[in-house]
Parts: sequence; structure tokens; C-alpha cells
Amino acid sequence: MNEIENVYGETVEFYDLSALSQIGNKKIVLNKFADMVKDLDGIILDIGAGTGKTTIEMANMICDKEIIALEPSAYMRTAFMARLMEHNEVKERISLLPIDVGKYSFRDKISGVMCMGVLGHLKRDEQEKLLYKLDKNLNINVPILIELLEPKFLVAPVGSRISVATQGRLRYETYITDIKQVGMDQWTWRLTYKVFCGKKIVSTVDSLMSWNYQSVEKILNQLTKMHFRTAKLSETLLLAIKAR
Repeated sequence: MNEIENVYGETVEFYDLSALSQIGNKKIVLNKFADMVKDLDGIILDIGAGTGKTTIEMANMICDKEIIALEPSAYMRTAFMARLMEHNEVKERISLLPIDVGKYSFRDKISGVMCMGVLGHLKRDEQEKLLYKLDKNLNINVPILIELLEPKFLVAPVGSRISVATQGRLRYETYITDIKQVGMDQWTWRLTYKVFCGKKIVSTVDSLMSWNYQSVEKILNQLTKMHFRTAKLSETLLLAIKAR
């Protein structure tokens, strides 16, 4: 079992809760992305679909699109399928494949690609290989929505609380308890997830996360050198459209 799989095994219950603060802005962008793909032929490809939250949101925004979701982590797929079974309105239009994008055949006609929080798990050469693969296989006018790590996490002081959310009586907090730059673009964080009931800590989980960071500007530059028109939407979100 690889390192990423081990990390997800320990922390999958915190995954969506720790991302709640970003949901509002992301929904606005997802709605715009849905408008771009609704009149194009083909499936939506969701690369690294995680727990399925974004996948299901997109399926609800476009009622006649099939979505192919790729997720190699068994832990993430378990969370994804548990969520999907509660959404009868979309579950017949979502197929969850237990593979990474390197094993996807690209035989389906594609109307849009979501790549949310995936590139950082890949080494620089793997990132470039993925972008070139998309360049080769997508038709003109097909959009790609890419989400990257917030740059503020690179300079966050040790001990920083980076998220807080409540669920029932419990409060979930995430802290950076260590951060190191271990290569030109590679960083490691030790994250500590704490669960409180009132002032009492009822659970603590420590997790080591590795990330190969590329800024929005660097990814935009790579895509522009290929065959894409690009736009920076925020410090974490960018859009690329196949131009030729």
C-alpha cells in the first residue's frame, strides 16, 4: 500500500470537513464550468475524484451528462460510493473507475475535465505528462478546470489552525504541526486533526502529507505553450480551453 493510500486511510473522515471553508467560491466556479460544458457532446471526466463531493455537485448541475470519475484510492472510493448511494437522482450517470488517469483509455468523447487537487500528488514530469495527454486527447473548445494548493500553506507558521468545522456536537480542527521544503518544488506537512466535544479532545490524528507545488502561473504557462487558452480564476483555480 503506497504512502498516499496510507494517508487517506487515516484521514478520509476529515477530508470534506477540512475543505468546508472553500466550498462557497468553488460552487460559483463549478456553475460557470457547467455552463461551458452543457452544450458540448461527451462525458465529463473527473480526475482524482476523491470522496465524490465535487462529482455529485457537478452531476446535479447538469442533468443529462454522464460523468466518469477516476479514483485510485480504495479509501476514497469507499467514501465516494457511500455518498453516491444517497443520491438516487444522479447515481445512474456516474461511473467510478478504480484507476488513475495514466490507465484511462480516453476512448470516450469528452466535453469537460475536472482536475481538482490532483497535480500536487504528481511529480513534475508526471504533471507534464498528464497535461500533454489532455492536450493530445481533447477536442477543440473542451474546458479543463484545475484546482491547486493555496500558496498560503507554504508559509503558514507551524501551529497554524487551517480549518475548523462542526458536525453535531463535535468540532473538527486541522493544524499544521510541521512543514519542510524537501526539494525545489516538493514540500511535506505534518497535519494534526483534532476532534473536540466542548473543550474536551476526543480524538487526534497525525498525518504526513507530501506535495509537489506548482503555482497557478507556472501551470498556466505550461498550458499556453501547448494548445490551450487559459485564465487564472483565483490563487487556486485555473481554466484551460483547448484552442486547436
